[in-house]
Amino acid sequence: MHWKPFLGVLLGLFVWAPALAGQGRPSPPARSTMAPSLQRLLAVRASLRERGYRMLLAQVRPRRVTSEPEQGILDLGMHEDAETIQGAELPRGYRVWASPFYYVFGQRKSVLGAAQAGADKRQAPTTTVDALVGKPDSPRESKLSTPPGSWFAPMMGEPVFAHLEFAAFVRASELRLYHVGKVPTRVARVLVRTPLGQLVEVWRRPSREPLHGGVLRIPLSGVHTDHVLLELADWKESQHTRLDAVALVDAKGREHWVESALASIPKATFG
Repeated sequence: MHWKPFLGVLLGLFVWAPALAGQGRPSPPARSTMAPSLQRLLAVRASLRERGYRMLLAQVRPRRVTSEPEQGILDLGMHEDAETIQGAELPRGYRVWASPFYYVFGQRKSVLGAAQAGADKRQAPTTTVDALVGKPDSPRESKLSTPPGSWFAPMMGEPVFAHLEFAAFVRASELRLYHVGKVPTRVARVLVRTPLGQLVEVWRRPSREPLHGGVLRIPLSGVHTDHVLLELADWKESQHTRLDAVALVDAKGREHWVESALASIPKATFG
């Protein structure tokens, strides 16, 4: 009987034909593991950034049904006074409606890349919060009483909030605070703002004793953020804190630098 070889060939075609037929076909596009709601929030923030809005002060969902349009982005202009609208407490600033949130920003300006901002910082050294924009430009170690470059040196005896905004959302694995020299840091607490607008504490100074400078590395658990809030306590230190730069580090180890910075005293503008 010679039918067995033919049967083997038929069985082989049955097993391998589907796999061979699939060769040469394009693979289906990889699906994003990001939830659609999160994708939409990130897209809205990217669109607002393109319109020049910077330094998010508040992101509030109205408590009552809103009469504003449900789709698209509505620019509501600059409002000089804080007020409550539809149960949402909105501070002073540039207001935008993008369902389901009111957004309030502290700045509206033309887009300035982080690289250009860093170049501007090096051309004009400063000790204001603007020194935190861009990459570090001061030596980590210096015996000079006034090292070259820029750093943020808030007044002693005064608590300060430093709001730091980045050029885009980063899924961060680490936050790095670059200090100049070994001057004790006044950073007491670190919070990040999520895409839902919530401020989440990610680090608190472990003791009453101030930590020495250098590079303070704070682990993050892959949180999506483009906004970091530093709380600097009002310690009576003999020297100023010198904070040079702040970076969000992604899963690939890339550092993302601050694009916009703003300082305030607690409770002045931010909740």
